[in-house]
Amino acid sequence: MNRTLPRTAAILLSVFIALGGGSLLAQVPQRLNYQGYLTNTSSAPISNPSLSIVFKIYNVPVGGSALFTEIQTVPVTNGLFNVILGTNSALTLPFDVQYYLGVTVGADAEMTPRQALTSSPYALNAATVADGAITLPKIAANGCVVGQSLVFNGAAWACGTGPTGPTGATGPAGTTGAAGPTGATGATGTTGATGLTGSAGPAGATGAVGATGPAGSTGLTGATGATGPAGPTGLTGTTGPAGPAGATGITGATGSAGSAGPAGPIGSAGAT
Repeated sequence: MNRTLPRTAAILLSVFIALGGGSLLAQVPQRLNYQGYLTNTSSAPISNPSLSIVFKIYNVPVGGSALFTEIQTVPVTNGLFNVILGTNSALTLPFDVQYYLGVTVGADAEMTPRQALTSSPYALNAATVADGAITLPKIAANGCVVGQSLVFNGAAWACGTGPTGPTGATGPAGTTGAAGPTGATGATGTTGATGLTGSAGPAGATGAVGATGPAGSTGLTGATGATGPAGPTGLTGTTGPAGPAGATGITGATGSAGSAGPAGPIGSAGAT
């Protein structure tokens, strides 16, 4: 997870550790409730289901050594988180001086400034009660019953219930629990009877013929393909019939006279 150094705002910081002594001191839970609000450097609240946070308590606002250290894995929802310090490590500080809480988120450095721990208003009055002044017999002598406490009515302490305090801020939502096991499959029900076939509905009207779209433009003429190989020579055809006799040609010119032939033999004399 890419993280930047967040800031925290301490809200509803309450100390639930008694400041006085007496026989009831051992029953007071040595724990401290702390709620905070985490944002990133852009002031946007962060959310993380399991963010590691280290809490330390000092008796000085800066420097010094931690008198108490506790690491908790905390769910943060929309920036809000809530922890009870003393859950994982024993919180045995007497709370008789000013203390300061240091908070370190993940691998970041400890946030500054440290938060000064303050008392709840009525815890300040408890600091003036003498040790051992409040005992069980004194409480029982006033007739208090389970669920009641000693309340100062302006003149004396009496059994009763104090005024209801304001409703605290809603804590962050807890993580979602694991899914429960799948239940067994129920038995298959019987098949219901087939219903009657309904009559055919009337045919819908034929919709109008849509307009013919415009003809697309003629595509480009493709390139001329290569000339295919010459086919095989065909068979020789049969001899055709003789044609008609041609017309008689014109008479040729008379040739030149030939040379005289030799004289013939003299014939025999005729009869007298």
